[in-house]
Amino acid sequence: MVATAASQLVVFALRPVLTYQALSLHASTAQLGLLVTSFSVVSLVAAIPVGRGIDRRGERGYLLAGAAMLPFAVLGMLAADRLELLMAASAALGLGQLLTMIACQTIIANGREAGRRLSAGRR
Repeated sequence: MVATAASQLVVFALRPVLTYQALSLHASTAQLGLLVTSFSVVSLVAAIPVGRGIDRRGERGYLLAGAAMLPFAVLGMLAADRLELLMAASAALGLGQLLTMIACQTIIANGREAGRRLSAGRR
């Protein structure tokens, strides 16, 4: 729960800041759209492979990778002096959030005993 809350706080506090930073770099409306899209496109493409990887290898490594990616994305945003770098940092932020969220959801789902998971789903 703490990892989920921290990741959500970081991501959703920074997304508006991304827009302001892009505007300070004189981004056009179309470029702002690309910036917003960059957050989710990588995650959209990676979601199924990441889920399958977690099923095969376990969630711990993915959780650590996602948690490590978030501060690097933040540092990338702070250091970005070009829109392309800002978009790359935004994509890294989205991927870090995806890794963290899927791993946390898997930890929660696997935390219950198998018998209880089945009976809970039938209610």
